[in-house]
Amino acid sequence: MVKDLSKVQRIHFVGIGGIGISAVAGIANSKKFLISGSDAILSEIINDLRQQQILVQVPHDAKNISEEIDLIVCSVAVPFDNPEIQKANELKIPIITYPEFLGLLLSNHFGIGVSGTDGKTTTTAMIAKLLIDGDKDPTVVLGAKANFLNNNWRVGQQPYFIFESDEYRRAFLNYHPQIAVITNINLDHLDYYKDETDYLKAFVEYVEMIPQDGLLVINAEDENCQYLAEHFKGRVMSFALAGGADYVAKNIRIENQKQLFEVWHEGELLDEFILALPGKHNVANVLAALIVALEVG
Repeated sequence: MVKDLSKVQRIHFVGIGGIGISAVAGIANSKKFLISGSDAILSEIINDLRQQQILVQVPHDAKNISEEIDLIVCSVAVPFDNPEIQKANELKIPIITYPEFLGLLLSNHFGIGVSGTDGKTTTTAMIAKLLIDGDKDPTVVLGAKANFLNNNWRVGQQPYFIFESDEYRRAFLNYHPQIAVITNINLDHLDYYKDETDYLKAFVEYVEMIPQDGLLVINAEDENCQYLAEHFKGRVMSFALAGGADYVAKNIRIENQKQLFEVWHEGELLDEFILALPGKHNVANVLAALIVALEVG
């Protein structure tokens, strides 16, 4: 397996039309790698990539693979019998998955990963917006397009790298973020995980890979998150809507179709916030994002 990208120049992405893999392809393109890709069908994402001067072929075809390619990055949705994967194997070109490639991009960065069954994209976007507005100039990989990014990714000049740390097929075991946020843990992806025990075990394995000088941010109202905290030897910060956490939202109310709430930390009122998004779960997402922003400074 490829351990670093220092000797890689040409990269071909198989299944480049996926939301996550398209983002890292865009980032790699901005870093002056020679990028090409392919997908099964045309899409808005494919058109966006082509506007970035990335050569994207549709559909998949073995003819798209040549000995000039140094590395193949494939979507986890691409089957082993894909003609391009088969051709790459014949030519003995190294093949890695999108999560493995994202893990390589994270090298030498201050990783900020957001995991959880629900709320990953929203919380990741909130963290990204706070750090961008705070002139921290982070690199971002988001699971959906955001207006403030003009896409679902950006390349920053500072070491901060904010990304969705997805648990599907244990993808997040490729990452070692300095700050890991866990929004909640409820059984999901039953096409891969055997049961809730297997699902929770994957999160435990992920948390155990966080550096001991890192920070784990958890939802104090989620029992599985509390269980994770017991398996982490570093610092833990928690958030909640009903007390019993480091950061708590109080006096939540709706005015003019917006949510207003106070944020308290260790008995001290930090500020009052206005949120245009509906739902108390989004108030919880704000708390998680604020913890990260305050930690970064």
